[in-house]
Order: sequence, then structure tokens, then C-alpha cells
Amino acid sequence: MRMNGIDISNYQSTLDLTKVPCDFVIIKATQGTSYVNPSCDKHVQQALKLDKPFGVYHYISGVGATAEADYFIDNCKNYIGHGILCLDWESNQNNEWGNESYLGNVVSRIKERTGINPIIYVQASRYRQVKAVADRQNCGLWIAQYANNNTTGYQTTPWNEGAYTCAIRQYASNGHLNGYDGALDLNKFYGNLNAWNKYADATTTTTVKPATTTTTPTTTTPTIIAGKYMVTVDALKVRNKPSLSGKALAQYSKGQTVTLQAGGTIADGYIWAHYKAYSGATRYIALCPVTKKTWYLKRV
Repeated sequence: MRMNGIDISNYQSTLDLTKVPCDFVIIKATQGTSYVNPSCDKHVQQALKLDKPFGVYHYISGVGATAEADYFIDNCKNYIGHGILCLDWESNQNNEWGNESYLGNVVSRIKERTGINPIIYVQASRYRQVKAVADRQNCGLWIAQYANNNTTGYQTTPWNEGAYTCAIRQYASNGHLNGYDGALDLNKFYGNLNAWNKYADATTTTTVKPATTTTTPTTTTPTIIAGKYMVTVDALKVRNKPSLSGKALAQYSKGQTVTLQAGGTIADGYIWAHYKAYSGATRYIALCPVTKKTWYLKRV
């Protein structure tokens, strides 16, 4: 199976995903260490409501590899585990263009913080150099190459397809689809939804090391009513298991909401609720201490 999709930035701020046909959407999130796309979250939330596969990308400016990676992750922390992470490596507005070791350092920092291997976007003329980075880092490639700038819709077999191995091919920047009057970048993802989700959440494909501490078993299962809950504290970490030793994968902020499933677990002095991530993986979040003196989530 192959999927047809678009990538957008604030230039397409008025685009309505309910009106535009696409199997997936990739949205510009950040650039350098000072720019956040003001329409990014609007489109991410719309994709989530539509249950549509999505990704977010960071445009590399070459102003410090660690700083750029941290800026991207800090601004997209609530999307991690739900959408794919991409890095846009281009010559324009990039002080480090041609220095693929810099790109490799950005990739390494993202992997260090999230455990996820990002997909790297690059023009076909730089394919060989960036593929070397992708191979070392076990990353997918998103290759841009156009036959021309003619108006087009989705293409089953884009020009020069098969000339290189990649996860995503961007084959048009003058795409036109029903539901939007402007030009769109058109893309083809070489995989199905399951393959997409594996790019989004590394925990589905990597081995998690055994915890150094163990949780305390209990014979009593807390009663948690399924539904939407709002975070009442400044920061609440999402973990890959119901324990303080579980890996922190993301973080919710005060006022944000999460849809919990029924039932819970007691461990490490807390009652843990759980929900399904977009990838299908189960995620855990502390509801309150076992004393129930402080509630971190309230039902809405």
C-alpha cells in the first residue's frame, strides 16, 4: 500500500484538512531556535480529530545542532509518539549546508532525547551525502525531486521514481487539490499506516532495557472512568510503563486534555491511568498519589 499526502507550513495557514483529500499531512513546526509556525498546532489538532496520520518537521538553520534539536523537541513534546518527526535539510537559510556532520549531530540529539529516528528531508542532488548519514543513524529519507513545475494532482508513479530508496517522495510543489485554492507540495509515502506508526513511535521497534527498580504489585485495580481529563498541574510526564522508572516520552501542560481508558494501576506510590497513543501503543500518566490528596487530572 502507498499513501498520498501533503506537507504544509504557515503559507497554508487557511487550509482545512476536512476539505482537502490527503492520506497524511506533514506540518512545519519550527526553524532554527527562534521560529514556531503559528498555525502548526491548529493543523496537528485537526489531524488528530480526523484520525489522520501526521508529522511535524524542523527546518535546520545551522545555528547550533544541540540547540536546534532541543528547540524542536521542546516545542513538539506533546506530539511525540503521535506523529512522525522530520528534519528539513536545505541549502536556503542554512549556515551549515553541505556539512552533513552537523545534520548527524541534530539527528543524534533527537534520538538521545526521544528514542525516535527522525526522517530526513533533502533534495535529490544531495541524496548520496545525506543517505550516508541516514544509514548510520537508521533514519528514513524524504527526497524532493520534480520533473517540472507544472500544475498536477496526485501521481501514482512520480517522475524518476525508483532512482533512489526513500520513505517519502516529494514530487511536486505546484500541486492542486480540491478544497484548497493555493499550491501544495505533494508527496508519496512508500508504506502503509503500520509503517507510518513505526516511524512515529520507536518503542514499537526497539527493545526497552529492564528497569533497575520494580513496581509494587497490587491485587486492587483502581477504578478510573474512561473519558476526557484535564491536567491540573504545570507539568505531567507521559511514560512507557506505570512506574517512575518508566521512560518519560512526552509531557502534558496545565490545561491540556487527554482521553483516558478505563482502569488503572498502583505503583511507586501513585495511581496510574493509561491511554492509547496514536501509534496504538499504551501510554501511562500519574492520576494522583495513592493517598488521593492531590489530583493531577480532573474529568471534564
